[in-house]
Amino acid sequence: TWAGAVGSAGYALAGWNGATDLSSLSNATLTVEQASRYTWAGPTSDVRALQSPDKSTRIAATYYDPNEIKLKLTFNEAYAGTLRLYAVDWDSTGRREVISVNGQNVALSSDFSQGAWVSVPVSVAAGGTVSVTVSCLAGGNAVLSGIFLG
Repeated sequence: TWAGAVGSAGYALAGWNGATDLSSLSNATLTVEQASRYTWAGPTSDVRALQSPDKSTRIAATYYDPNEIKLKLTFNEAYAGTLRLYAVDWDSTGRREVISVNGQNVALSSDFSQGAWVSVPVSVAAGGTVSVTVSCLAGGNAVLSGIFLG
């Protein structure tokens, strides 16, 4: 349940529409440099799945890659705030991963089948970028379901 709690400065919900994302990033552009999209379940009532911004439905979808997910946010204007990322090991395959945001690393080294939030402070000048890399340590692949600014 993120709507109204995080993402006040923008969001991107991975694979929400199957091959495309549901995003509202007024100050940034998201580039998926390395990843595929997949929908596990949708719509679903399972609270591990991300809600739509209007809270009317939930879809369990993700970016995934067998080795590394690589994303880049390019900012039109300066931004300083919190970048929040949501990952879930939906099918409970024992995934473990390291999420890196501009070199700041957070390890998801235990079970995240119920979902995990990662928060990282970022500060970027106008025209600057933030790189997000999700590296697979165990399980079938690296996964990431949502990106939230603010």
